[in-house]
Amino acid sequence: MATILPVKTILEYRVKPSLSFYSAYHGVGKELQSLMNTNDWACATHTLEVRDFKKRYRLGLAFNRFFVELDGDESQQRIAVSHATKLLGQAVEKMSSEIIQVGLRQFFALEVDGAKEAQLVKKLFKIFGSPEFIGVNVDDVSYTFEIDPRPDGMRGRVICGAMARGQWVQFAPSSHLKPLEIENIVQSLPEEFLFLDSDFIKVKSDDDAVIKLNDAVEFAQGQEKENISRARRLLRQVKG
Repeated sequence: MATILPVKTILEYRVKPSLSFYSAYHGVGKELQSLMNTNDWACATHTLEVRDFKKRYRLGLAFNRFFVELDGDESQQRIAVSHATKLLGQAVEKMSSEIIQVGLRQFFALEVDGAKEAQLVKKLFKIFGSPEFIGVNVDDVSYTFEIDPRPDGMRGRVICGAMARGQWVQFAPSSHLKPLEIENIVQSLPEEFLFLDSDFIKVKSDDDAVIKLNDAVEFAQGQEKENISRARRLLRQVKG
């Protein structure tokens, strides 16, 4: 049976730059740190980052960008967007920030165990990843689809294809993942698998000065459902 494995989630709010950020972000960061129940954080002149090594995620605050990045296990990924919207929502409200763009990126490993599906993965590597074709050995072969901007301000990119598990390290940041954790994630992936990398944003429309917080949450939750649906559709296409 094919399995959809959510591996990484990044939710980002771009906000209007404001001088008030510099007087508020340190205190707000401490409050969010308490909510995250972690003691690991770093603060610089223009940024603050709170990290949870156990749950493998981080919260970042900058003068024009708030984000949550999570590389947790499958159970944590299932609630990643819900958790991220709550944290970022509190940051926006506590600092009276105005959202001008919201983005959600999710990476899925699609594990296939049927002979037909496994053969397709090997065939993709054989055709597009062979030294005879590209000149060197490669660890992933992919197709990129650009989604043009829509009237509602949404646009995005979908990348899908086949990947060897060692290639996942290109997605692994260093700040909230220790080397052993990176290795654990890599080893948890199939040796070769299909992947889906979905990255969508919504910018404020000409008619709106900002994106309301409720609309940002609605976009993130709706896009998460679409990402999972897209992964299921890809598996159905593979199965024929």
